[in-house]
Amino acid sequence: MSETQHYLQKELYSLLGDNPDIFGFVKKSILDGIWFWDLENPENEWMSERFWETLGYAPEEKQHLYSEWYSLVYPEDVIRCEENLARCLNDPEEKFDQIVRYRHKEGYPVWIRCRALIIRNQEGKPIRMLGIHIDISRLMSLQLENEIKSEIIEAIPNPVFIKDREYRYTSCNRAFADFLGKPIAEILGVGVYDLNPEKLARLYNEKDSELFEGKAEIQIYQATVHTARGEKEVIFNKRVIVDSRGERIGIIGLITDTTELKKKQRELEVAVAQAEAANQAKNNFLANMSHEIRTPLNGIMGMLQLLEMSKLQPDQEEYVRICRTSAELLLEVLKDILDFSKLAEGKLELGKQIFSLEDLIRDMQGLFSATAREKGLAYAIFSDKEIPGILYGSPFRIRQVLANLLGNAFKFTRKGEVILEIKLIEEREEEVELLFRVRDTGKGIPDEILPLIFEKFYQAEGQNLLSHSGSGLGLAISKALVELMGGEIYVKSKAEEGSEFSFKIALQKREVE
Repeated sequence: MSETQHYLQKELYSLLGDNPDIFGFVKKSILDGIWFWDLENPENEWMSERFWETLGYAPEEKQHLYSEWYSLVYPEDVIRCEENLARCLNDPEEKFDQIVRYRHKEGYPVWIRCRALIIRNQEGKPIRMLGIHIDISRLMSLQLENEIKSEIIEAIPNPVFIKDREYRYTSCNRAFADFLGKPIAEILGVGVYDLNPEKLARLYNEKDSELFEGKAEIQIYQATVHTARGEKEVIFNKRVIVDSRGERIGIIGLITDTTELKKKQRELEVAVAQAEAANQAKNNFLANMSHEIRTPLNGIMGMLQLLEMSKLQPDQEEYVRICRTSAELLLEVLKDILDFSKLAEGKLELGKQIFSLEDLIRDMQGLFSATAREKGLAYAIFSDKEIPGILYGSPFRIRQVLANLLGNAFKFTRKGEVILEIKLIEEREEEVELLFRVRDTGKGIPDEILPLIFEKFYQAEGQNLLSHSGSGLGLAISKALVELMGGEIYVKSKAEEGSEFSFKIALQKREVE
């Protein structure tokens, strides 16, 4: 024993050898286990109670044998342990200090830091080994958790940062460093005033203070910031970090660069405004032109009617008839354009009123009877008797839709029949749901055209279906009117076999006065 040792140290050495109580106190208290190994008889090794308790065993469950603990070490750690031991036994300068994983009695790993002293005889031969265990499982778990968090943060493409209670940056990912245009080493440990203009730094600190003072748990706000790539519009999403005691110990924040999004949004708003202005100009033009053209057209039709009443030669009568038919067709086109313009502006009124279903049927019968006779087609209207006679809705718009559907049916049917059916789908306490169906035996519509049939300005050209002139708006207007009345419109058709257009709407019931 060295002469320079303190007398109390010498006394402790003596007491440890002479007083079992003092040695017992030391072996129970020293960290997480102590062991003493006979290297001359390697199977013999003494382990303290704490050694086994740390691994989940009662001391009496285990013997003081080398093989008892060896079987609990993870196989891959055994190899490293044996390599370190061999090196330390061969070189007195080497220190035995390593981390080993033991398998706990319940199956989970226990991380142990094992430090040992090799005792040699006078010839320098290793004869004993004294070691202590320190359970570092929690430390390793925290380290692993922090590594995982760091990997997750680094994998996030957005800039991410963490601050402590002193408003200093304690962690960040590479995206944040690139955002500021600085190495990570220059960011960590400094505050916002060291990295940002004063006005912006003051805003950051004010927002952080709200989190630390408990005024909020989460913050989301927009700001214009200075970055390595110039001025950017960003959104900050920040959350307070709370420890196990509920103390607010930090802030984690994520930045989303919305500069390009805001730019595109502004461009989109300008484009939408321009499109709306152009659309409004178009609608105004259509409405104005329709009114301007209708005035002289009405005059032309009036003159043609007077001319028809005068004495004309047969060929002259034919010329006048063609002129009148053409004028009527042009008037229908103008009416469609006006309706379409009003629909586009949302100004088309339904004009709801009480009406008689019988009157509606009579109107449809009279409107197309002459056409049916001229073309030699059968024309009939069938209505369910259970439908109430008096209803409340928009008879004018229903007539408009039916006139369009029936007009198309007669227009494209050369032989056979055109049928209008009115079916009762459901009768409720205050209203009825009706199905109006128009079917014909005309040319039909090819499958590839059906999905487009209700598009505005669409005509099935090239199919010899629309050999008659038209605006291409009739079906689009019909669809819009049915939807405006809260209904749905459908089409079924097969080329060369005919078509079936139908729509469903709900109408309120009214008592007969």
